[in-house]
Amino acid sequence: DNYREYAGDIVTRRQGAMVSWETGIVTAYALRNAEERGELFVGAGEQVYTGQVVGENSRSMDLDINVCKKRHLSNVRAVSAEELVRLTPPRRMTLEEAIVWITQDELLEVTPESIRIRKTVLDRQGRYRMKKSDRPTEN
Repeated sequence: DNYREYAGDIVTRRQGAMVSWETGIVTAYALRNAEERGELFVGAGEQVYTGQVVGENSRSMDLDINVCKKRHLSNVRAVSAEELVRLTPPRRMTLEEAIVWITQDELLEVTPESIRIRKTVLDRQGRYRMKKSDRPTEN
């Protein structure tokens, strides 16, 4: 439409991402622990893969979490252990919200059935190496 004077940097999000470090099916047991760290984008029973963003961390750094962790079963049953896990519903983003949410190290996957956010480097050690190499050296 028209050009305007430079108004400053584009404001990006201040929170980090919660990234799945394992491929598999999300369990309610694992989500209960992850829910304390921030807001989730996936629910129990969904399929996730390594490097997929599964939530927004309440802090500014990215956090690798295992949302596919299963609860170990034992022969001893306790009454408190059998209670149902109550989770808040996951946040489902529209295409526009997801485009605004992603940062430079993330990609958006759009399929007819879902909208997913993922890291450009799926491997967790690869992301760590890339972040480490981006830091300026002090000499």
